Amino acid sequence: MNKFTLRFFNNQLEPQFQNQQKEKQQKILILMLSVVCSIFQAINIFWSLGLNEMQRCYVSIFFFTYMGSSFIIFYSRQKFYKFYFHISNVVGLLAQLDYASLYSPHEYYLYGANMMTLHLILLITCDFPDAIIQFVLQTTGRIMITYYLAQHFDVRNYIGSYGIGALLLGAIYQNQQMARQQFLLNLKDQKWLDFLPNIINKPMFLFDYSSQNLQFTTTNYKKGEEIDGWNKDIDVQKNFRAFLENCKIGKQNLMDFLFTNLIKQQNVENPVRFKLNNKQYALEIYDLGLQNTQSYLMIIDLCRNEQLIKKELQYTKYIKNYQKSLERCIKTFDYKKVVITNKLFICLFHMNSMKIQLLNLNNVIKKISQMFAIIFNSDIKVLFDRQMNLNTYSERLQSLITLILFECLSTKQKTIRLNFICPNDDFIVMNLNIADPFTFFNHYKSNNQLLSLEKDLLVRPLKHDMNFYFIQIKDIKFI
Repeated sequence: MNKFTLRFFNNQLEPQFQNQQKEKQQKILILMLSVVCSIFQAINIFWSLGLNEMQRCYVSIFFFTYMGSSFIIFYSRQKFYKFYFHISNVVGLLAQLDYASLYSPHEYYLYGANMMTLHLILLITCDFPDAIIQFVLQTTGRIMITYYLAQHFDVRNYIGSYGIGALLLGAIYQNQQMARQQFLLNLKDQKWLDFLPNIINKPMFLFDYSSQNLQFTTTNYKKGEEIDGWNKDIDVQKNFRAFLENCKIGKQNLMDFLFTNLIKQQNVENPVRFKLNNKQYALEIYDLGLQNTQSYLMIIDLCRNEQLIKKELQYTKYIKNYQKSLERCIKTFDYKKVVITNKLFICLFHMNSMKIQLLNLNNVIKKISQMFAIIFNSDIKVLFDRQMNLNTYSERLQSLITLILFECLSTKQKTIRLNFICPNDDFIVMNLNIADPFTFFNHYKSNNQLLSLEKDLLVRPLKHDMNFYFIQIKDIKFI
């Protein structure tokens, strides 16, 4: 994002943001201004006629005509909205010419304050570069009119107009920056929701809770037809509500369970066992922690096999890490980090791949460690005694290294050193040098994913010496 104009460098993001602003903010403002100001000017016209104040009546007729004609011309033409705001700000200045002789000083001061509020509304609704143009035109025009009418030049007032205006532009700049940041966060939330169904191969629901309607509404789902009792003749919302009502968890149904635990922000211990048509199943529920909604993910396991449940849901512990890392990158507007974060976490979703490749170990390990260093600002160094190639399950190896580094970070290791040596052709040794190996070792041994990966990749399980013996897979045709 350009730090001066606040425009996105991405050619797709900027039009998206502008269209959203026009549809959700500027279009509504034009309608409200046209209606309110037209009603106000109509009242002024009849009031002035009753008091026989014809000059004020003519001025009100002019503004009434402008508000009506500008609404007809601009309201349905969004690409011309910025001209509407420019013209309206300039037309507002004309009131200073016509109304100066019609009010007492105190009334004129109040009228000027009202007009300034109107100008301010127009300024903060515009894009920042347009707000600068409007401010310069408006302030310069007001100074010229003031000098023309007063025939007096007090440089302090004119300098103050631009000085206070600069403060106003600073506030508008911050407001616009926050609006664009919020837009990026909302976009991230939507990308996250679109991404979830691609990595979960089970029946699942993405759903929101509405505090106004006191109900749950599904926003996306996958494999709903596999659920017992799913009716293809009714819509997804009715099926989802029927599922929540028919599932039994103890003496309450699933809907009551969600109200009791999620809405009251009580922790849910996964997996949750439930009955559906007298059959036992399991599900997992996660708060997605999105910016503007109470959104949740429900993954349903219909296999009733404990080992299979754990295997299928092994990715879910990394979902929140992924979300927080991506959110941190987007908040700093660093799209390079966004791309790296995606690559880093995608490698975890291939830990079950059995594809064998000949890897350049130097390049692979350094690439993963550099990604961690960039995303998490961690002190990671990798040392090789020579160039090393390893025949192994390539994606599983990358997942193992990634998980090892995650465990190092979760145990708050300030420095991480990976030293690689190749004593013979049968295996390659990686020594992990960290400040607190004991804590890491306990975390490692309690991580089922790590223990599963080391069976295929290491000569022996990890011991307290922190040496990982990567086996060379031989006599296999490599892909």
